[in-house]
Amino acid sequence: MLRWWLPAVRSTVGNGNVFYKMVRSNTAHHASTIKLTSDSTEGGRDRDKFKNVSSSVEIEKPNAPPTPRQNRSRRSGKGSPRDDSSCTAGFTSLHTLTAYTKSDNLAQTPLNRIGGFSAFKVLKHILSPNYHNSPTYGIPTASTIRSLYRNIKPRERKRLHPVDFSCMINIFGGFSAVPESKERPYGLGSTSELLYKIIAREQELKKDLTPYWEHVITLAQDKGRYLKAELTSSDSYWVLRAELAGLRSQEGDEGLYRASRASSPKTYLVLSISAVHPDRTRIFESARQRLVNHPTQIARSDILIVFVGILLDSGIVDERDEGIRWLCEALPILPGCRRTVLALLWKGIIGSREEMNRDTMARIVDAIRQRLRRPTEESTEVPRIGNGFSVEDHTLDWLTPARLVEYAQERIFATYRSKGLPKLQAWTNQVVDSVFFNDGEENAYGNLVLLGTAVTSPLSITPTTFATFTSKITPLSSDFRVVLVLTILERLVHDDGKRSFEALHEDDCALVGPLLTIIWDQWISAHSERPLLVSRIVLASFLYLAGRARDPLMVQSCWEYSTTHDLVKAGIQDAKPYLAVEYVLAAIGAGSAPQGVLSVLHESGISGASQSWTMDQVVRRIARHNSVLAHDISLVTQKLGVDHGGTTIIELATALQQSGQPDRAFPMLDLLTNDSQKLLLVGEFIRNNCLQPGSITSASASQVANAIIKLPSPSLRKHFPRPGTGWALVGLAKAGVARLAIDAAIHIARREPSWHLPSVYTHLFKYAITQRQFRAAYRLYRTARKGHPESSQIWCRYLVQQFSRAGASVLAKDLSQHIDHHRGRTRGVPIDIAKHLAYREFKPDRNRTLGLPRFVTLPKSTWARAAAVQVIQILMRVRRTPVSLEVYNNVRKMSSPAIQTAMGNTILNGKLRRKSQRDTMRTCIRVLNHLISETGFVPDRVTVNILIKAVLLWRTRVNTYAVRALFDKVVRLGYPTGGVVPEGEVLFGNDGGPIVNEVVLPNLETRIDYKRHVEPLYKMFAKAMYLRGDFAGGLKVVGIMKLVRKEDEKRRAEARERRSSTMVKTTRTRRRKRVRVVDSQGEEGDEPDVGHSSSEEVVADTVS
Repeated sequence: MLRWWLPAVRSTVGNGNVFYKMVRSNTAHHASTIKLTSDSTEGGRDRDKFKNVSSSVEIEKPNAPPTPRQNRSRRSGKGSPRDDSSCTAGFTSLHTLTAYTKSDNLAQTPLNRIGGFSAFKVLKHILSPNYHNSPTYGIPTASTIRSLYRNIKPRERKRLHPVDFSCMINIFGGFSAVPESKERPYGLGSTSELLYKIIAREQELKKDLTPYWEHVITLAQDKGRYLKAELTSSDSYWVLRAELAGLRSQEGDEGLYRASRASSPKTYLVLSISAVHPDRTRIFESARQRLVNHPTQIARSDILIVFVGILLDSGIVDERDEGIRWLCEALPILPGCRRTVLALLWKGIIGSREEMNRDTMARIVDAIRQRLRRPTEESTEVPRIGNGFSVEDHTLDWLTPARLVEYAQERIFATYRSKGLPKLQAWTNQVVDSVFFNDGEENAYGNLVLLGTAVTSPLSITPTTFATFTSKITPLSSDFRVVLVLTILERLVHDDGKRSFEALHEDDCALVGPLLTIIWDQWISAHSERPLLVSRIVLASFLYLAGRARDPLMVQSCWEYSTTHDLVKAGIQDAKPYLAVEYVLAAIGAGSAPQGVLSVLHESGISGASQSWTMDQVVRRIARHNSVLAHDISLVTQKLGVDHGGTTIIELATALQQSGQPDRAFPMLDLLTNDSQKLLLVGEFIRNNCLQPGSITSASASQVANAIIKLPSPSLRKHFPRPGTGWALVGLAKAGVARLAIDAAIHIARREPSWHLPSVYTHLFKYAITQRQFRAAYRLYRTARKGHPESSQIWCRYLVQQFSRAGASVLAKDLSQHIDHHRGRTRGVPIDIAKHLAYREFKPDRNRTLGLPRFVTLPKSTWARAAAVQVIQILMRVRRTPVSLEVYNNVRKMSSPAIQTAMGNTILNGKLRRKSQRDTMRTCIRVLNHLISETGFVPDRVTVNILIKAVLLWRTRVNTYAVRALFDKVVRLGYPTGGVVPEGEVLFGNDGGPIVNEVVLPNLETRIDYKRHVEPLYKMFAKAMYLRGDFAGGLKVVGIMKLVRKEDEKRRAEARERRSSTMVKTTRTRRRKRVRVVDSQGEEGDEPDVGHSSSEEVVADTVS
């Protein structure tokens, strides 16, 4: 049928291969039983035929684009060879290729032939100008583009255009340079949009932007090798950047820049140094030539940054001076200095004054002066650094000298334009102009060294940092120097970037003390006009450093100066007394009493609300480092009539909790009057105590529970998280205050019983029964059943059983009235047993136990046979051993091996309740032999624990040495020791005597479980050693038990992780199989309409 219309299609379209490929693409995708093939005939025409391929059709992956087959015709048109580069012209292959260039498909498909297309075609498609303009095209990663190029054969690389090589060089060069600079890389042109999309894709995938400098050099070499084409200006730029990166990698110093991380560093160094430029001198000469030929772009060229960085890192004085000279040429024409340029400048001048000659110093100062003569303009090249200070920010803690240093750096280098106080900026600009224009070059250079030390990180102080203090300078320069030194000293003593209260170390005091005295004398002797706010900032810094140095004389001098010049409130309308805060902290740190400090504040006019705010700030600052001292100060201030704010109380109570002082923290809840603040504090109590396992004591848990009970329940439900609060209450119950935790849970759920999760109620029931809080558990059940009626029957049966076994017969009888008995008798066997014993299983009446055997013999079901263990336990409790053995014989034949062993162990454990210790051991062994010989009892590790317990109970004959020898015997059986005892050795190595030697413990091959076997056994050994006075041995056993517990928890966590990963993989596999089955069923029912469907529709249907 296709024979007659295929020639017509050829004549209409002009190229039969186009439509021929479309048909083959359609027929290859659908699960059809017919495949179109073509063979060359003698006359040159294509002979088309049908072929049955129903048995060889493969089911494709769901949502996968079709795989086009390659055309077998060697020529098209007039016999000219077909150009594969025309595949991007807009045929069906273009749409299919577009689907495959989606990033996900591209990452999961072999790169040698993606979707049936060669790597050459895919790379040409990606590098095409229209590729990145369409929003429907996927964005590949840089590693994908590199892999595509590597998979291209050498003969195919000759068919690439020089523009394609330049495009790839720009992409990989710009991609490698982006981590170093925020600017738009040089010479990208039309490839910039694709580059930025690739970078965004890499960041979306959370990948590190790994440089590809070695690939840039490879592309440059291949461009000349295969195409005999010269490098463009942008190509030369990126090659030089790659050479410098390789040279920096050879220098062995990463510095401020990221060197290339090649897969083979030695090969890359040989390639980068010897292939394009033969040696280091040639690379430097190329960089110099590049900078000379582009004088207008020297300021923003990355070549300058990399080249100067290498010169400064070389350690050669001449190269260092050359790097500084290049920087000095660039500084006057920079509109705004980048952080990398400033880092290079500080690196060149800090700590090198003795080696720096006067010409270089003069050149640096002259470059700074040229920058200051430029008109002030907004900097748009570099983003803003740090947080600016606005007029509305006077509610922040306080200003520091570091803010003035930032203003000075902005005035010189125009690094950013922050919103600050106009008076501070104007004063800073005046000071900077005076420093660099009115003083000599040496003093200006010395202040520049101090400025660099104050702003660089990490802080680096050398012996020459403070070498210019003896020179005579102007008053404004003196003020600027004081601000710089104070900033350096504060950075030196800061531990976490914030002002602290702790005393300085002796080494820091040796440096801070003399410098503080020198700059204080310069500050008070300089008669310059300063804004009051500047004076307050400087005085606050002096007080802070004097308090950290514990210098009371300096503290007193600073306060007298501030009161004399009226600096307590300065510069800002309605300002807070920040200076008073620093004085109180410094005075208390220097040893003054809080009462005397408050009296001084009152004499200075600070009282009422200002005094309360001041003490709030003092308490909060001290609480960060010494919460106990802060609490003592708060108690003194409260006695003097100074109240604290709610935020201060919350922060102080939280600090006390975190420092292990809950007794001081919980009474502070009564000081709060606002319900929302109480909720915040209780929430901090819960986070710091309840949500961390094992970190809360019973006293703290009791106080937290009482705090929750005092709060209104509607507010609790509104502000507290639902799951977190419930599990916090479980933590309180676990700490030993189950009754208070239950009262808190009932208090929260009073108006909304479904607030807590059912699992929370279950855990609360368990801990309440463990702590014998039966009435509290009963009250909690009455509240829980209203919110979760679906779980009420489970909780009711559980509580009735536990109450009956624990002796709370009255509560069990009352609670049994709520049991629904219409769910079948088999599930109610334990309840029937409890009812038969009048809900007194703990101490049952002997006469009531006569009818117990009928509960396990009449209903021959699984539940009844499982209840046999409970029946035997009750019978052994009233010492009815013959009846227990009779029940065992009647039930064991129709019970599982696990139930048989459990019943036998119950009988053995019941025989340990004898007055005579010797008879206990002998009776236990005799019963065990009887069970093994007569009934075929199979002992397990619980049986071993019972035998060891019988031995340990014989205190008259089994002494300390025997207990130790018995423990060694257990270790030899393979019980874990947590790595304390090497394999094949024992812990004590004692001879226990004939009694221990006569004890024969079975060597079992079953698995040892920590909870069921190890923990009960080791606890018995520890208790036996303590009772015999062997405390050292008991501590060793307890330590081993803790180590084994950690190993078991780790093993269980790994098992849970493996199970979860397996479940995820299984679910994913089942989902994929389900999708494949659905797709295959849909393909079998649909028959493609080849004559009326376009290629775009076929591809769209396939992808969808």
